[in-house]
Amino acid sequence: MKSVRAVLDYLVSGNVSKIFGIPAGSVNAFFDELYDTPSITPIIAKHEGAAAYMAASYAKYSQSLGVCIGSSGPGGTNLVTGAANAMREHLPVLFLTGAVPVNTVGLNASQELHADPLYQSVTKYSKRVDKAEDLLSEIHKAVEIALTGVPGPVHIAMPIDVQLHDIPAPRMPAFPSRTPLLPDDHLIHETVDKMTEVKSGYIFVGQGIRGSVNDVLELAETLSWPIVTTPQAKGLIPDDHPLLAGVFGFAGHEQASQLINDRTKEAVLILGSSLGETATNNWNPNINKNKWTIQV
Repeated sequence: MKSVRAVLDYLVSGNVSKIFGIPAGSVNAFFDELYDTPSITPIIAKHEGAAAYMAASYAKYSQSLGVCIGSSGPGGTNLVTGAANAMREHLPVLFLTGAVPVNTVGLNASQELHADPLYQSVTKYSKRVDKAEDLLSEIHKAVEIALTGVPGPVHIAMPIDVQLHDIPAPRMPAFPSRTPLLPDDHLIHETVDKMTEVKSGYIFVGQGIRGSVNDVLELAETLSWPIVTTPQAKGLIPDDHPLLAGVFGFAGHEQASQLINDRTKEAVLILGSSLGETATNNWNPNINKNKWTIQV
């Protein structure tokens, strides 16, 4: 079987049902195999940049792996911005790019590009695979990295001759699943004890709560603590919820700023935010100044 056939079989085993991208010479072998893969629907974009953002949004709202594919050369460079976006939003997206045949590397082949170094700073893992027998294992490794720990994008460059090379039918590795990151029980109990002691506080939420909004609302209602969201988390908390104080940060709300600057608040619970510049309105220290702080 062709090595690229093994890749499609692997994606099918992981219930991947959508692949975003654009057909082109260096990835046509991949698209040709899709004719024999009815469970996967190719979503063809007008531009690879759009495909990258579509795959990232799919990963965000389906809470599963997004897959995006582009050609060697300009197709690969057009995907980089979308990969950077997925990295910033912690979205698991597998970016696949074509590449020139291995024996033409360094000979100024048409659309030759060493894409793997370009993706290293905007993905959790990036590699070009030069041996057909290694393609499936590298795809599996990349998907595992994308889905474990803090999620994020990964990239594999596939030379066209590697995709087309026949290999013995491989043993199919188990498709990885996302497992929750749970804090130590001792820390949880210590946090609960402290939260019962403080008289007032507020909850500062980022986009990381997108899979647990109902839990956040239940906690806020139990504590009667107001909620402030970052710009990236806007819309996750219903606008008409009585505990929502609004958006803090760039283009935020005055009510949220007043809450941040309220010196009577004893505690702040930070959920799903890494406290970047946009979320904190240029790292405003008042978010947790003189407050007991919990960050999840």
